Amino acid sequence: MAVVKQALREERAFTRFCREVKTFKVLPDAPDFRFLMRLRGFIENRNTAAEVLEIKGLNPDAEKLRSEFTVFAFSHMHREKLASLLEKFVREPDKITRRYYEQVAELVPMRSLQENVSRMGESISTARSFNHKAAVARGWDGLDFQRLEMLDNRLPRISQSLPAALGEILLHPFVHNLAVLCRRLATDAGSDRAARLVRSIRFLLPRLAGEQLQELERRLLAHRGEWVEQAELDPKAWQRKIEGMGIEDKVILLNGLRLRIQDHPHRGPESHLPDLFGEDFDEFFDEDDDDFPEEAAADDVNLARVLLVLHHDILQDISRPQAKLSPRERKELVGVMEPVLLQDLDFILDQMEDTDEFMSFLNSAIGAGCAGIR
Repeated sequence: MAVVKQALREERAFTRFCREVKTFKVLPDAPDFRFLMRLRGFIENRNTAAEVLEIKGLNPDAEKLRSEFTVFAFSHMHREKLASLLEKFVREPDKITRRYYEQVAELVPMRSLQENVSRMGESISTARSFNHKAAVARGWDGLDFQRLEMLDNRLPRISQSLPAALGEILLHPFVHNLAVLCRRLATDAGSDRAARLVRSIRFLLPRLAGEQLQELERRLLAHRGEWVEQAELDPKAWQRKIEGMGIEDKVILLNGLRLRIQDHPHRGPESHLPDLFGEDFDEFFDEDDDDFPEEAAADDVNLARVLLVLHHDILQDISRPQAKLSPRERKELVGVMEPVLLQDLDFILDQMEDTDEFMSFLNSAIGAGCAGIR
C-alpha cells in the first residue's frame, strides 16, 4: 500500500497513517504494516519497545526506521531503568550500598558525571558504618566525630558537580543514615554532645533537620555558645534566631561570639564616644571622616553588626519591666554587661549607621543601667 510506504519515509505521512488507519476496511497482513501498527501502539502506550522490535522480514525503508527506533528504545529503556533505580534511593535508602551508585553511574551520560556518582558511592559505606552493630552497642562512644566531619566535608565537593535534582537524590541515603544515628543517640544526648554532632554535619544538617533547622540552631545557640565559632554572620538571620531567647541564653551566646572575635585577625578600627558637649555630633558620623574607612572586610562588618544586635537586644531586655529580674539579679547582670559593653564599644560603634541608631543604642544602655549612670 502506498500509504504504508509513505508512512515509513515521512513523519507527516506516519502521523496521517496513525489517524486514518482505523478507517481502513482491510488491514494488510504484511510485516511493514504490522511494524507501523506496533509503533503506533508504542506511542499510545499499548505496546512495548520489545514488541515493536520483534517484527522481522521488513523492507529496507521499514528496516531503516526500525534501526532508528532501536537507538531511541535503548535510550528510553535506560531512562526507565535509571528512574526505577533512583526511586529505590528515595523509598529504600537503608538498602543503598556502593553497588547502587555504580549502577547509576553506568546509566548516566558523560564520563565526568559517571565518575562523580561513583565517587559519592565510595563514601556510603562510611555513612552506613555509623549504624553497624558494633557502633550501636557503644552508643556515643562508638561515634567517630572526625570521620563524620570528613564525610560531611567530602560530600559537597562531589555533589556540586552533579545536577541539583540528581545530587539531592543521591545524598538521601546519607541523610537517612544520619537520621537513624541521631534517633538512636537522642535519648542519651546532652547539649555538649548534640552541639558537637551538629557542628560535624554542617552540609547535611539542613537536609536532616528540614523545617526544624531554624529552631534547632536557636536551641544550640542558647545551650552552647561555641556554636557561633563557624556560624553564619548574617545580622538579620541572627536577629531571627535570638527571638524568644531568655536573657541568660543571650549572654551565653554573646560570650561565644566575643570568643570568636578575639580570635579574629581584625578587631576593627579604634574609635571613641564623641564628646556630646564639645564636638559636633553629626561630624562624628561624617562618612568622609578618615577615622571611619568606607570599606572594611566583610567578616569585620558582619561580626560587628551581629555583636551590636546582641548587645542592643540584651540591653533592651534588661530595661523592660516584664524581664522579671529581681533587684539583685538586675544588679549582677548590669555588673557583667557594663564592662563587656565598654570593651566591645570600639568594635561595634563604627558599624552604627546613623545618629538615630546610636541614640537608640545609648538610650537602651542608659535604661538598662549599663552606661555608667547610677
